[in-house]
Amino acid sequence: MFSSFFLDLWSFFKTESAPVTAITAILGVLFAVLNLRKLAQDSHDRTRPYIALEPRLGVQLNGAIDLVVTNYGQSPAQNVVLRPLEKFEPGDDEYILERLEKVLNRPFYIAPNASFRVMWRSIYLGNDSGAPEVVQVEVTYQDTKKRLFRKSRTYREILTVDTGFAVATPLPSQGPRRTSGKESEKALVNIANALRTLNQHIGNRY
Repeated sequence: MFSSFFLDLWSFFKTESAPVTAITAILGVLFAVLNLRKLAQDSHDRTRPYIALEPRLGVQLNGAIDLVVTNYGQSPAQNVVLRPLEKFEPGDDEYILERLEKVLNRPFYIAPNASFRVMWRSIYLGNDSGAPEVVQVEVTYQDTKKRLFRKSRTYREILTVDTGFAVATPLPSQGPRRTSGKESEKALVNIANALRTLNQHIGNRY
């Protein structure tokens, strides 16, 4: 029984060896193509630009929030455009939107691991100015690689910029300030107080 089975199996492979070989070759080619596509996609993912939006404490005054736009990828990003998905309404003491509108909806170039900072929002003394607390921003950008049938690949993402953390963020103190006495003495004392306050903030930062 077993001998006849193996004889039949051997006869099948002997007579159908050409089709089996062809099918095996086709499957081998398909697997090779899929593997090459996977390697190419992995290489692209490692070297493409990645744009991130990060709200951080502002540098112009207490209660200010800046938006830092960073390219965390390994290749440059060109034609970087930020488009908020909602219209910004000016606050009572508005001073940011006029400057911010000059940045939005216009293209920028960002090198790998580079970033730029823009004024985004202010809650100084309870007076809101600039962008809302939570806003969705459409980010579009392109890589700089040259291809056979197209110049560059376009990326589109919708990112949420949430600045709610600023409500509970401690504000730095300005330190004591002398207002009496001679002008020369006041200046020297105020400089010394400012340096001590700065050292305190730097020490608490780490």
